[in-house]
Amino acid sequence: MWADIAYIDFKVGESEGWVRLAKENSAKEIGEKIIDGKIKIGESEVVFRILEAEEETTYLEKTVEEMAKRRKNQKQFKHNNKGKNFKGKQSRKRKQDQSDDAPPVKVKADNS
Repeated sequence: MWADIAYIDFKVGESEGWVRLAKENSAKEIGEKIIDGKIKIGESEVVFRILEAEEETTYLEKTVEEMAKRRKNQKQFKHNNKGKNFKGKQSRKRKQDQSDDAPPVKVKADNS
């Protein structure tokens, strides 16, 4: 009883999660093989239920909205942080300490 998974929507600590399968109607095929609507994942017993009709439409609309929000936030983050490194500081080379007039020294480690 295997199916290709397209997307998993689950957050640790939550009591519900959703799995979207890649092939159309594969959830129905799996649902027919599951006895009493429960499957075991690791040490947990999970209730298996197929979203249908209005429930499926509502879930898909919510997912599309969340994806659009993430995309918008990502674009804003890139625009607001253009030219900055991950710490939010302008990228620039460090100036060498000019405290003495000696040239920089190159050190080679001896492996003997």
